[in-house]
Amino acid sequence: MQRTITVLALLLAGGTGAVLAQTRKPNPDHIPKLRQGECLRCELASTDWQGAHLAGVKATGSVFQQANFTGANLSGADLRQCNLILSNFSQANLSGALLDEAFLVTAKLVQADLTGARLRKTDLRDADLSGANLHKADLQGALLVKAQLYQANLSDSDAKFAALSLANLNEANLSGADLQGANLRDANLTGANLSRANLAGANLTGANLSGANLYGAQLQGALLTSVTWRGTLMPDGSVRGR
Repeated sequence: MQRTITVLALLLAGGTGAVLAQTRKPNPDHIPKLRQGECLRCELASTDWQGAHLAGVKATGSVFQQANFTGANLSGADLRQCNLILSNFSQANLSGALLDEAFLVTAKLVQADLTGARLRKTDLRDADLSGANLHKADLQGALLVKAQLYQANLSDSDAKFAALSLANLNEANLSGADLQGANLRDANLTGANLSRANLAGANLTGANLSGANLYGAQLQGALLTSVTWRGTLMPDGSVRGR
């Protein structure tokens, strides 16, 4: 817990650069522990786990800053409160993984499988989730400010009160997603599928909804000031901004 508080304090004080300045070297004794399936609060920054089989591993509170997990199998892994800043999870299997309150600032998760993963209050600011599969993922209260979610699948996800301001959701699939109270201010939702999505009370101020599909979506109480409507399919089936 203390490490989590320290990383957060550094982020608030000086951003990612301040955290990088505090990067520690990996502890060689912790590498075999992780391979054996459990390594809590371990020091594994900058380690290489490309293609590794780590399904169900327990690593709560560990430091994996700048680690490489490209193509690794982390299904069902417990990575809660881990420092994963600048880590690479491209094409990794994180289905059903626990990532609550983890730090994934500027992390790379391109085409990662996060089906059913839990990311409550996870910090994903500036992370690249292009083409990632977040079907039925739990993103309640997650920080996704300026995140890249181009063509990502967030269908049926739970993103209540998530921070998605300035996020790139171009052509993303958000059908059936629960975005109640979410902050989508100035988000790019061009061509996004928001059919049946719950946007009640969401902040869509300045968002770009050109070509978006809102058929059957709930917009009660949503803030829609300065929204760009251009060929947008509205909840009632009409087209706005032809």
